Amino acid sequence: MSIYQRIKDLVNDKHISIAQIERDLQLSNGSMAKWDKHSPKSENIVAVAKYLNVSTDYLLGRDTSKNKINPDKDVQTLQRMAEEYTPEQRKRAIKILELAMKYEEKNNNE
Repeated sequence: MSIYQRIKDLVNDKHISIAQIERDLQLSNGSMAKWDKHSPKSENIVAVAKYLNVSTDYLLGRDTSKNKINPDKDVQTLQRMAEEYTPEQRKRAIKILELAMKYEEKNNNE
């Protein structure tokens, strides 16, 4: 599957248009359609991956998972941070994460 086809699948899932991505990322109109036959610039791949919240590896076909999170690495990071926090800081951090997740869930449902 080409980069362009992966992007088309993602925009269909997210109910946005390729034209919208091109406008938001200041890419020329219709430039992404050319990615089917011509390799895009690496900075454009990175920008589109960030915009669509996927990894560049997914767009390039090196990874089949749309999820850009590395659970093992993220869990290790959270654990390391938690070990450095006082119990009170951990409680505040948990509340912040819970509020952020509720906010994101609310916005995704609208």
